[in-house]
Amino acid sequence: MNKHIVLNNPDFVPGSWKERFGPGRVYMFNPGIIKGDGDWIFAYRMIGPDGLRRIALCRLDSSYQIKKETIVPFSDIIKFPDNHYFSERARIWFADPRLFRLAGRLFVYWNSGMHEPFNHQFFAELDESTLQPIGRARELIMEGERRPIEKNWTFFGDGPFYAVYSIEPHCVMEFSLGGEDEIKFHPLATINWNNNGRSDSYGDLRGGAIPQRVGNYYYNFCHSVYGVVGSFMYAPAVYRFEADYPFRPKDVSPQPLDLANPFGFNDSPDRLNPAVKQVLYPCGAVFEDEKWIVSYGVNDEYSLITEIPQSKIDAALSPIDGPNIRDYSRVAVIKNTHRAVYVGFDFWGHGNIGDDLMIAGFQKALSSYRGVQFKAHVATGYFIESQQKRFPDILWHRELPDNAQDKAAAIHTTWVGPGATPFQLTCGDYVLKYWLEQLPFIKTFDRKCLVNVGAEQEIEPEKERFSIVANVFDKISTRDQHSADILTKMLGLSGSKIYAGADLANIILADYIDKHRSIKKKFNLGVIIAADTLSDGDIAGVKDFLVTRWRPTSFIAGDMREIERHECFIYRQMIADLGWWARKKLVLSVPDYMNGDIRALLSPIDDCSTIISSRYHGLLIAAWMGCKVAAIARSSKIPPLAEALRIPVCYPPLTRQKLETMQKEACVVSRNILMDTKEKALEAVRFGMD
Repeated sequence: MNKHIVLNNPDFVPGSWKERFGPGRVYMFNPGIIKGDGDWIFAYRMIGPDGLRRIALCRLDSSYQIKKETIVPFSDIIKFPDNHYFSERARIWFADPRLFRLAGRLFVYWNSGMHEPFNHQFFAELDESTLQPIGRARELIMEGERRPIEKNWTFFGDGPFYAVYSIEPHCVMEFSLGGEDEIKFHPLATINWNNNGRSDSYGDLRGGAIPQRVGNYYYNFCHSVYGVVGSFMYAPAVYRFEADYPFRPKDVSPQPLDLANPFGFNDSPDRLNPAVKQVLYPCGAVFEDEKWIVSYGVNDEYSLITEIPQSKIDAALSPIDGPNIRDYSRVAVIKNTHRAVYVGFDFWGHGNIGDDLMIAGFQKALSSYRGVQFKAHVATGYFIESQQKRFPDILWHRELPDNAQDKAAAIHTTWVGPGATPFQLTCGDYVLKYWLEQLPFIKTFDRKCLVNVGAEQEIEPEKERFSIVANVFDKISTRDQHSADILTKMLGLSGSKIYAGADLANIILADYIDKHRSIKKKFNLGVIIAADTLSDGDIAGVKDFLVTRWRPTSFIAGDMREIERHECFIYRQMIADLGWWARKKLVLSVPDYMNGDIRALLSPIDDCSTIISSRYHGLLIAAWMGCKVAAIARSSKIPPLAEALRIPVCYPPLTRQKLETMQKEACVVSRNILMDTKEKALEAVRFGMD
């Protein structure tokens, strides 16, 4: 085992942060390191009990022990350009610092995490004697189009200056430090190469530490991700590339590097990223005295420094065969493209408000792509006019006849199923029948994906047939971890094709968190009772609760159709034997589905101070509208959402006493939870569509 040093997190907390943090837990990870004048300069991420992502700098002595008097709370003091378009998130969220020198000048890099419509990356020059920033943050801008999320660019060269944009393919950009504002990067060379099968076992290589030149090559310590959701593993790696243009990769480590993890796997329920089991993430590397000093993060929680002999690194590398390097050219890394997508499922426009919010969120997510223009085509046999009014940028068609399916597959590059709960038996087997009928058509498309979908535990009796369906798709992103677990653990899908995100509705509902809100509430309480899985006794319990209330209650329809076990039908049943006063207190609220815009669909919920809902999207709308919220567990998809939103949940059998308790315990959902949920939803769309 290589020599390694475990750094003590509390020792690295800047004095100005200690009072803010209090006695709570402190995470310090993904550190960068660079050689100073007889010591080491160190940069690191830090997260305290308030959840904000910060960066600090300090010096370490020759034994890698902190010099506490040198700590600089970098993220508190860095200034951004005035009158710029940066979102508030970009100014307060600091991730994954890297330290490097260009032409003798010291710089620190960081990014603003993942957020919509796109994140930001920055440089700041540092005064090497004080570690204070010189000037303002400078944003990194790529010439041409970019991806929504850009990070892990790594920089090298003494002039001209270069950056590794991606490792597979090996894309290199050129840039200049001229000026004082943003720094523009120009795509220079792209090389497709074969990493000797490493990706098959451990995933594609991603950026990490700053490349370091030794002789005629740069050593680039990096990482990859493999495994299944809930047990993803970040594996450290290293590869070499030629120091001269076109920067051809030379060799690569086929196995993960031997970096120590004295803490073992992280199965803690409060870990920062519940999808990940182990993280070994190199973010700094220095070559000195025939050995490598590598700084790395462990499990998004700790920082370590290790020393690795050069001989051990060389022994870990395996040469890349010449024929596997196919070609290179001076081309743009990202090209502007157009993609036509065929949106599957056949229920759009049938009257369910949640479906409209999902298609609205999906459309907004597609519009956030830069460099790719999507055109979505949707076929429906329901109220198509309502969809055309609300979503005019989507091409709506009547249901395709069988003889038009081949033509549809020829026109569109991708079949995508956005949102909903396609893995369910709660409402009968019609969904499964739909899948089995549609599979031959779906298979004719080049790319097939499901984005931000749900799965319910109740499919277990038909898991074999649902597994056949699920395995048709190239990628599936889900709306929660619960659904991802069902797909991997019950249906046996590979974790590499699954991503746990959040519901599509979050993407559009975020537009209404600070605007278009009802200031004066009309009702103290609103209820949304979809009863397809509730018993007659449960409905009686709800009725008993409502009729004993003195104040009026809004009985909200999440689905406008008057069909059995849906809200309008239940309402008619409830009031049938009530006196005039009881009827007057129970008010049916149905949005204008046929003619209203998105805001109109939200209004009945926004009109209430408190919402108790058995519908998934009723809970989400109420959370984003700032209502107090409580859930009724009508199916297995509700409790995971309630847990994520941190709201109380009531399980059948429903009684007046239980519902009275729910009304008392209902709570407002944290804004931070909602914004994080929105970002998860966006990232899940990108996973499925990329």
